[in-house]
Amino acid sequence: MSDPRPDQISVDRVTPAVAIVAIERISRFNTLSIDTLEAIDAAFVELAADSGVVAVIVKGSGGRAFAAGADLREVGALNPRDALAFSARGRRVFDRIERAPQLVVAAIDGYCMGGGLDLALACDVRHASPSSTFAHPGALRGIVTGFGGTGRLPRLVGRASAYELFVTGRTLDAAEALSIGLVDRLEDDPLASALDVAHRTAERWPVAAAWMKGSAVRWWRKGRRG
Repeated sequence: MSDPRPDQISVDRVTPAVAIVAIERISRFNTLSIDTLEAIDAAFVELAADSGVVAVIVKGSGGRAFAAGADLREVGALNPRDALAFSARGRRVFDRIERAPQLVVAAIDGYCMGGGLDLALACDVRHASPSSTFAHPGALRGIVTGFGGTGRLPRLVGRASAYELFVTGRTLDAAEALSIGLVDRLEDDPLASALDVAHRTAERWPVAAAWMKGSAVRWWRKGRRG
């Protein structure tokens, strides 16, 4: 597979059935710029069209951050119209990830903040290292996420926990994230753990796995509209 944006992400086909999408903005703590969102979108368009891919892992490169939110340098320069377009772009990309026919696993190591947390929430499963930290700090910066996190987080951890995290902007350590259901597993090497799940999914019954995910997402989204 060709890399749609080598300066923003990389796509590694570990096996014909398993792919890793890695954010490569290491010097910027893997923040999500407009170009990065477009690169992620292009990668998932291509992966969704490949029926041989059963599982996709999303990670941040460098070991310091999964994704530390939107690129605030870009966000601060946007006028109101462009800010709405940026929000809509992120929502579209994360909806595509949520609806991907493959199992999508977030391998989280380091900062997982704001828009980066929204990215993790769009994945089906979240494995994190014990040193990872999580927050939705928009309230501290006068920013309301438009990437879908306000819908996904309450359904994952409950309304009370989600509202408290949104309004305070406080940071959670990995142990608390696990305790409230924000992440599914803590592992010293979350990428290895995610790969194990991906390989086991590919070895079983991939057609059934895709059907079950599609059914679950449809019911989940139906409930979210209620």
